[in-house]
Amino acid sequence: MRGSGSQRVIHTRTGELQDSNLRLLEANEELAAAEEELRLQLELLEERSLALQQSEEELTRIAYTDTLTGIANRYQLQQELNRLLEEAQRQEEKLGVILFDLDNFKEINDTFGHFTGDRLAAIVGGTSNNEPGFPGKFALCPDGRR
Repeated sequence: MRGSGSQRVIHTRTGELQDSNLRLLEANEELAAAEEELRLQLELLEERSLALQQSEEELTRIAYTDTLTGIANRYQLQQELNRLLEEAQRQEEKLGVILFDLDNFKEINDTFGHFTGDRLAAIVGGTSNNEPGFPGKFALCPDGRR
């Protein structure tokens, strides 16, 4: 009788092990599915993060530049002047500012159209921004406002 009791214990334990193995396999499959879902969610999050970063960069560009000419706008000019003035005061240095006034700019817009006027402003601004001896920036302040 002893042999049959041992066989029952072994058989019972073998069944328990098989059940445990089956539960482990199911848990591993669930874990693999969860990992795949997490990977997909992470991929989506990275895509959205990149899109958000690009939108933020575009909004910053729009906030600081004239959309037609790409030249710094008055807001950026004020921000940059404030920064430069604070830095000059801190360093106890002098700061110079050069203003360009395009004479009869309204007449250019009225005669040749706003596209031509925008191109002229972009050319003047681009020329002064790229001048080696002129380390500053050009800003567009339309309608004679300063």
